[in-house]
Amino acid sequence: MKKLLYKIYKKLLKYFGPQGWWPIGGIYKPAKKYFSEKEKFEIMVGAILTQNTAWNNVEKALSNLRSANLLNIKKISKINLRKLQSLIKPSGFYKQKAKRLKNFTNSIRPIGLIENLRREYLLSLNGVGPETADSILLYALGKPYFVIDAYTKRLINRLGIFDSQDYHEIQKFFEKNVPKDVEIYKEYHALIVALAKNFCKKNPECKNCPIINCCKQNNVAPDL
Repeated sequence: MKKLLYKIYKKLLKYFGPQGWWPIGGIYKPAKKYFSEKEKFEIMVGAILTQNTAWNNVEKALSNLRSANLLNIKKISKINLRKLQSLIKPSGFYKQKAKRLKNFTNSIRPIGLIENLRREYLLSLNGVGPETADSILLYALGKPYFVIDAYTKRLINRLGIFDSQDYHEIQKFFEKNVPKDVEIYKEYHALIVALAKNFCKKNPECKNCPIINCCKQNNVAPDL
C-alpha cells in the first residue's frame, strides 16, 4: 500500500506540478517551510473561512481584510462584529464565521506565540473541527498532520484502497502509508484537491485522469 500511495503522489505531482499551497496574499508559489507570524495568522483565518465554500470566495474575504489592514490577531479580536461580518461576507455563512474568528483570536491571544498551539486545544474551540485544525497545524505550523477532506474520502472510495468515512481512520491510513514529511503532506493534499476538481468530480471524468490505472472505479486493477 505504501508503494501504491506514493506512486499516486508522484503521478499527480508530475501531471499537475507543485500547487503552491497555502497561497499567501493571493499568490501561489512553492511551499515555504517557514512563515512569518503574519503569514501564519493569514493561513489560520483562511482555514476558518474556507469551511463550506470555494477558495475563490475565501480569497475575496481575505482581500477585504488585507485592504482594511485587519489581518492581525489583536485587530480582529477588537473589531466590531458587524464590520467583520461585512468584510468576510464573500466567504458565505459570514455571521457564523465572524463569531468563530472573534472566538478564535480571543482564544489564542493569551497563549502568546502561535507556535504553542496544540491540536487538542484547537479542537476545543467552537467551529474548529479536525479538518480546520489539521490545516492550521500542517500549513501554518509545519506539523505532520495529513488533512482529510471530502475530496480525499471520495478518492480512496473510488480507488477502492481503504473502506472508511471516518476522519481519523483515513488520516491514520495516510500517515501510516505516506512518508512522514510535512512538505509531502502539504503537496499531496493539494494535489488530491486538484485531481478532484479536474477529473474525480461528483460525476467523474475519467478518460484522461492521470491515475486511471490505479482506479478500481473503472474496473482496472491497481497498477502497483
